[in-house]
Amino acid sequence: MTYHEKQEWQGLEERIVKVESQIEEKQNLMEVHSDDAVKLMDLHAEIESLEVDLLELYERFDYLSDLDQ
Repeated sequence: MTYHEKQEWQGLEERIVKVESQIEEKQNLMEVHSDDAVKLMDLHAEIESLEVDLLELYERFDYLSDLDQ
């Protein structure tokens, strides 16, 4: 593992937790705004984008985990 990868590895779990928290927050907002279709569509789009980011972080985590062994 390179120095850069080690630095990335150290902050990766924190980034994953942050994105998961953002998704949960958006989901809670969807419940609050359940009667506003426009707001729901916006929140849904934000959640989808965050889920893509989260998937990329998980994949990177797996990759770096394999290098760490």
